[in-house]
Amino acid sequence: SILAVILGIPMIATDMPCLMDLVQNNAKTNLSTAELSRFHCFPLVWGTPDVAQLFTKQQLQSMDQIFLADCINNIYGTESVIHLASTLSEIQSKVGDHLEITMVYESRGNDELFQTFVKAMKTKGF
Repeated sequence: SILAVILGIPMIATDMPCLMDLVQNNAKTNLSTAELSRFHCFPLVWGTPDVAQLFTKQQLQSMDQIFLADCINNIYGTESVIHLASTLSEIQSKVGDHLEITMVYESRGNDELFQTFVKAMKTKGF
């Protein structure tokens, strides 16, 4: 998200509540004042009901991309990928079909969790 902001792209970064201080400090350390005006971050817990309400109407209307990195890992458990698929589906339902989702995933030897995510996404209509 830092690189995207440096390239001029407005960015909303989300992460677990316990990591918000780290995300904010990283942004303050690496972005100029002007760049910080294009960077927003807030905690997001996958599977939370009405997750789309965390975004303003303007943010939802201007959202056209979701980038995911390091979101599928066995340490998060199987339920996490099901909650992730639900969260992405809810956001997509508010944004529209033009929303593109890009995921960076590193296979760590056991792709069962990734396949569970793919199945969950398919059940959500992706």
